[in-house]
Amino acid sequence: MARKVSVSDFHPTDEQNCVITSSRFAKSLVLAGAGTGKTETLVHRLERLLEDEEIQHGNILVLTFSRAAVRELRKRLHARENEARFVKARTFDSFGTLLLMNCPKAGDLTGKTYDERIELASDFILNDNDAKQRLREVKYLIVDEMQDLVSLFTVLRTAKTGTSAVCLPESLTIRFRH
Repeated sequence: MARKVSVSDFHPTDEQNCVITSSRFAKSLVLAGAGTGKTETLVHRLERLLEDEEIQHGNILVLTFSRAAVRELRKRLHARENEARFVKARTFDSFGTLLLMNCPKAGDLTGKTYDERIELASDFILNDNDAKQRLREVKYLIVDEMQDLVSLFTVLRTAKTGTSAVCLPESLTIRFRH
């Protein structure tokens, strides 16, 4: 069973520091198992973006798949005594549904499956000027639990060169170890 890392116990590894301190323009893909400190690294990354890079909390959106992951992230963010506690964290489903609830063209969402709502939201984001305007404030999108995006994860893995970390000008893949 993975040991929970408290804020005071968190001593980032070199790999975690690489993620935490990377430029606000860096794109990162973190590949790590359970209990390796991904969530705490994410919280520290958010704090750094807000404090050192002077990014506003309203410009950051964290998306994940499970409500449990959102609850855990929000719990850790709310425990902070800084702007990090105001960062928005949502599941893909709740984000898409919220977006569609503000879209008259979406119609009645009652009875729509998860996949149908996500497809509608994706179409809305790509093709509707109102959606683009609503999303304009999001400058930094962080996807937690990327492995659940199977097809995207496969594409990203095939782009790797087989090493444990690939550092390209605009891409950074980091593996955490226990």
